[in-house]
Amino acid sequence: MSTWDDRPYKGLRPNEVLKRQKKFLQAYAEHGTISAACRESKISSYAVQGWRHHDAEGFKEKFRLAESDFREMIHDIGLERIRIQKPNDNPVLLLAYLNAHWPEKFRKDPYYANNEAKELISEFKKWHKENSRGGPPEKKADKEEADAKKQAVAEIEELLKRRGSK
Repeated sequence: MSTWDDRPYKGLRPNEVLKRQKKFLQAYAEHGTISAACRESKISSYAVQGWRHHDAEGFKEKFRLAESDFREMIHDIGLERIRIQKPNDNPVLLLAYLNAHWPEKFRKDPYYANNEAKELISEFKKWHKENSRGGPPEKKADKEEADAKKQAVAEIEELLKRRGSK
């Protein structure tokens, strides 16, 4: 906790700061943005920045709780709207909620993707691309060289078999 002399909001007593913070945080929990909460509570964004930067009177944790309250409120609104939807209504809200609450199944975010499956698909696409075009130029030459070696070995073996049978 900071001392009285090094506060970024000199001139206000701690209980006054706490009242102002409470007013701001209530507005933030209702509106969800700093600018709207500042307008509603008539507190400057500069003061809020100072509170956050210096963690004035434990503001960081209180702000985190206000953010959580706002999220819960919009979550409740969203769920209520999903419940009243008809089967033919636009499913975007429902999909957004599925993405948020079951990301490993519904989100296309690489953070949630199974890396093994992603690597396998990538390798398959690469293999398919190479084989559908005859392979990349450098690999095509290698393949031709390998095929020529195999054919040469087969011809030599055939010659040796004929000589051995005579």
